[in-house]
Amino acid sequence: MKYILPFAAGNVHPGFMGWVHGGGTPVGMLAEMLAAGLNANLGGRDQIPIEVERQVARWMQSIFGFPETAAGLFVTGTSMANFIAMVVARDTELGCEVRCEGVAARPMRLTAYASTAVHGCVGKAMDLCGRHPSDLPSRINLGMSLFEESEMLEAQEKTTEAEQLVREARAHFEHALHLKSDFEKAHEGLSYVLGHFGEAEKAAWHRRQAFQNRYIIPLPYRGRRSPVPVLMLSSTTGGNVHLQRFLHDQVFQPFVVIPEFYNVSTPLPPHQLVVNGIGDAEMSARALTVAQSLLALTTAPVVNPPAAVLATTRSNNAKRLSALPGVVTPITDPAARAPLRCECRDHIGWPRLQLSSSSARARLSYRPAFSARGQLRRPAGSFGRTSRPQTNRHAISGCAWSRRQDP
Repeated sequence: MKYILPFAAGNVHPGFMGWVHGGGTPVGMLAEMLAAGLNANLGGRDQIPIEVERQVARWMQSIFGFPETAAGLFVTGTSMANFIAMVVARDTELGCEVRCEGVAARPMRLTAYASTAVHGCVGKAMDLCGRHPSDLPSRINLGMSLFEESEMLEAQEKTTEAEQLVREARAHFEHALHLKSDFEKAHEGLSYVLGHFGEAEKAAWHRRQAFQNRYIIPLPYRGRRSPVPVLMLSSTTGGNVHLQRFLHDQVFQPFVVIPEFYNVSTPLPPHQLVVNGIGDAEMSARALTVAQSLLALTTAPVVNPPAAVLATTRSNNAKRLSALPGVVTPITDPAARAPLRCECRDHIGWPRLQLSSSSARARLSYRPAFSARGQLRRPAGSFGRTSRPQTNRHAISGCAWSRRQDP
């Protein structure tokens, strides 16, 4: 009563009209308690919960005038009900064998009709039951999902599981390219995977194949009124801010523009605003530099100017913050294209081979303050996801050597 009830969504109030769910009832509380106490598994056996479900299904059959052959079952909610309805409709029209072959293998094409106010779960249900993994777009979507999940596992320091998912994603992208060598989305996915494995030249080649003819990508607009057209600048090498959550698809019509591959002879789409989503000055320095020249082609206002982002490298931030009273910032010794950096009170950036060489300790010894706990990480690694803590300068060489083969 004190810690839970006051912080609900408000739907228990009689005047609540904020969404589709209503308030709870005493009968509902008793039914939920009974169901939780029984904890029934309705996969089989002779038990009363199954008969309750069958009886309610018969009541629904009678109320809605369904034929006596109609059947039904309880599900967790309307989204799952829509999904099951899609599967039933698909199997009815194409036959149950479609589960093994996929809809792409059938000459008949199914069409779904819905109003403009259709719930989002209907589209997701079509995605889930409409394509077989052998279908190229589905294979690419699966590969992208695996790669994104690997990044989350890496953030949780589950390195072995993450690497397995990346290898699986790579297999999907490579198989898609085996079937269709010019499939741009497959090239895009493979560029991310190869970048992860440190195969920079191959990753760059696949990026060119993915974006050299696809440097303006319109995103869907789902509103009813005239949209606000927006250019959204994005890099192909990472370091992007996820702007979709801010640019609502019922208000804005975004056009993703890839500065590294944009052809200046191509007119920019009509737009009222430019939003720069490239947020990492070290990982995406080239994209930010090209984006500055691209802005010369527009007079629209710019949110998050690339020039401002370019000034936010870690070394520049340290210099600016060091001017504040009482703020201690890293002393940064930057090195060009350093694959690893060492971070602590003294922040020293050197190429990986220098740190892993036998002279690493000597190179660090000229900084007598370098005795605090530090971190060894890849450049532009965010939130410590690619960091390894080290206690002092004598531990750096061994750690760097162990990571020489890391991507």
